[in-house]
This record gives sequence, C-alpha cells and structure tokens, in this order.
Amino acid sequence: MKTPREIIFGRHQEAVPALDDIRERAVAGIATTKASESRSPGTFIEFLVSLRWHVAAISALWLLAAMLGAENPEKSLPAVAGAPPPAPPMAGILAWREYSEDFDEAESPPPRQAPAPIPHACIDPRRESERNDTA
Repeated sequence: MKTPREIIFGRHQEAVPALDDIRERAVAGIATTKASESRSPGTFIEFLVSLRWHVAAISALWLLAAMLGAENPEKSLPAVAGAPPPAPPMAGILAWREYSEDFDEAESPPPRQAPAPIPHACIDPRRESERNDTA
C-alpha cells in the first residue's frame, strides 16, 4: 500500500519539467534586467536633484528657527524718556548669587544653644537653701 506522500509525489512528478522551464526563464529575465540597469555614476546635477527633499526640509527648519528667534518688535522701539536703563548682563548673575545665598541661610537650621545647667546630683536639696542664704 502506498503512503499519501507517494501518491501526491506521483501525481505531481509530471509538473517538474514545466516548473524547471519557468524557473530558468525567470532567472534569465532577472539577469538581463540587472545588466541593463547598470548606470554610470551620474552627474553633479543628478546628485543635486536627489537632495531636493533634504534641502527643502533643512530650509523649512531654518525658516522656523528664524521666525522663533525674531526680535520682538516692542523691544526694538526707542527707550522712553525717564524709563530705567536696561540692567547690565552681570546684574542677573549677581542677583542670582545673592538669592542663592539668602536661600541657603534660610534653609540652614538655627544655631544650637547650650543646654541649661543641670544641678549636680550630689548636692543635697535641703542644704541648697543654706547656700543661697550665705551668698
């Protein structure tokens, strides 16, 4: 008795030569298209055209940076008479140092005080009144 594998193999044995022909034609077609697709290195213009999307993206980023970094029109107006002059750049740093010193002082615990003296354990409390009278 034949196994199911032998039965299926017998039925499809006739298709093997036809499949081999199809495979050979497919491989030959791929080989000819690869040979025809080989290109020269290209010109400088072709290289620039291939970069068009990159250049467009970088240009958009530069435009966005220019818009975000644009100077505020209110700041560019001339100073009003009587208005205080702008602070020098170092003023901010000095103010920050002062603030941090104040903050450190406020955060530190208060200085410890000496504890109150403890009466000596050997002194008789009944004799304490006698010492106070003589003093």
